[in-house]
Amino acid sequence: MIDEEIKVKNSQIFACFVNIASLRAYEPGDEISSFPRAVLLQLCSSLWTNLLGKSYLDLRDHLHDTGREIAIKMKDEKIIQRIYTQLMKKHGVGGYKFTNSIGVSAGVKGSKKEEKEFQSHHSEILPFEFAEFANEIISNVLIPNNKKRIIILCDEANHMPLFKQEEILERYFDLFGSKKLQFLFVAGLVPWDNKPFLPSCFETRLELLGFPEKADLINLIEKYGPIEIFTGEAIDLLFEAYKGHPRDSLEACGRAFDLSKELVQDNIEASLMFRAIKEKNEFKKRYEEQMIRERMMLKS
Repeated sequence: MIDEEIKVKNSQIFACFVNIASLRAYEPGDEISSFPRAVLLQLCSSLWTNLLGKSYLDLRDHLHDTGREIAIKMKDEKIIQRIYTQLMKKHGVGGYKFTNSIGVSAGVKGSKKEEKEFQSHHSEILPFEFAEFANEIISNVLIPNNKKRIIILCDEANHMPLFKQEEILERYFDLFGSKKLQFLFVAGLVPWDNKPFLPSCFETRLELLGFPEKADLINLIEKYGPIEIFTGEAIDLLFEAYKGHPRDSLEACGRAFDLSKELVQDNIEASLMFRAIKEKNEFKKRYEEQMIRERMMLKS
């Protein structure tokens, strides 16, 4: 919804979501190092699909092109495809491992043998390289398509431990100083002793506590599913429970929908919504308790 609001306010801004909670998928060994690469990959994908209107699978299918293929492409397409390919390439590292006949490390009695090992990994994107990629995208893709600035919406930031959030800010400080590329961290805040679970160096520009009117909540639900299966009493109960808070409301709706499928019910009535709200609140309580335990372990 934030990206939609940005489009309404200024059509020359291109908004792109990056899920910070999934950085480990880009580089399992070091999710902090994967941040620039994850941002650029998601930006390439979003530009390809949302700006140029093309299928992501088409971008993925040409990953192994040699450049000799017969294809007529626009300049912006070629640039996105080239950067995407560079980011997706893996580099191999070879080496040798010595073991004995019983399969343990060399040095124990037994006949030794040599085994070749080969590992592949993505190259780390350095801050100055990120700036070069970003400038090329802005100059040759964004501006020709009547866009002037990119806003990277870094979602789910609060699901990353505090020390990792702070490390991202420290390590990539130069990235956040770009004039034509702005980072906006979007997070559902979980209070600990009346303080948000975000480092103090984040500045809170806007805090959405909840939609003021029930009609706003109904419009939100309609964006994600059929509103007609919810009875008026169920909507009233939902609005009263969360005061229009979007994330909590949608999570409760999702649980209510799952319950209706399990119980083979066509409509979601107040009793079913009550059960969904109760289960969601219990899960949230367990999650908060787990986060508190992890935070205490970090302090110790």
